[in-house]
Amino acid sequence: MPIDLKKLKVNLEKKRSATAGFDIKVGENLIRVLPRSSKFFTGLDDDFCFEYGLHYNVGVDDETVECLKDSAGKGHCPVCSAVKRLYDTGLSEDKAIAHKMRMSRRRILNVIDMKEVDKGIQIMETGPMIYDKIAEVVVRAELFGDVLDPVKGRSFLLIKQPAEETKNGFVNYTVTPMDPKDMTPFLPKNFNAELDKLEKHIPAPRYTAEELTILLEGGIVEKDPESVAGDAGNTAPEPAVKAVAPEPVVSDDKTPKGAAVVADKTACFGVGFSPKKEECKVCEVKSKCVALFMES
Repeated sequence: MPIDLKKLKVNLEKKRSATAGFDIKVGENLIRVLPRSSKFFTGLDDDFCFEYGLHYNVGVDDETVECLKDSAGKGHCPVCSAVKRLYDTGLSEDKAIAHKMRMSRRRILNVIDMKEVDKGIQIMETGPMIYDKIAEVVVRAELFGDVLDPVKGRSFLLIKQPAEETKNGFVNYTVTPMDPKDMTPFLPKNFNAELDKLEKHIPAPRYTAEELTILLEGGIVEKDPESVAGDAGNTAPEPAVKAVAPEPVVSDDKTPKGAAVVADKTACFGVGFSPKKEECKVCEVKSKCVALFMES
């Protein structure tokens, strides 16, 4: 089943509005990448961005949800576990579903738009392509110097090429470091405090592990709209008002459609589960199968 592009665009817009940041325009963008926090000036910071994971196309409504693993890959995320098990089945249908739901790394950076410096420090959200190209310059200090330094650092010419203009049909970005330039005349008086705000914009998980499991099984998790709207900042998510798991649908003879029950199990028990397979949705041993399938 193809991705619902309208829903995907809505999800992306929610993420953009959550960080209310710099929008990469088609064509030339001139940006200055700044440190992610004031720790940079103490020599105690080890990166220039904050990282988090997102899963797309989760559940019957193809939701975008935050990965429950931390940036080091530690922790338990039911969606990551489901993706792994789907890949492990070796079935092309399962691999296609897993590919849609696999975790996507997102990063947020402090930047100044050099074409609109009056807007001050903005937040830029990006995927791995732009991050990797900027990081390649950052780590080559012997050639480019400390590009993050507000006085001696460099701006980046970021060119966005739309998909319709590329040979492979995907959006392409080129990143080129510019000559060093002193940024201090353009920085706000509360510069350090502005830098430290970035971490607060890491999206807090809206769903618990239990709620994500319900979504994966085809259920619905009802949230208080006000609490969901408040999840844009780095705060603990509000508890769900109601979590509704789907009722099993079985035929009149109590035999699940598409699966033969043998000794309280099906032939595919624990290995062939998929949240979007019709036979899995109506199987009467689904809950036990899911419990085994979700183990990691």
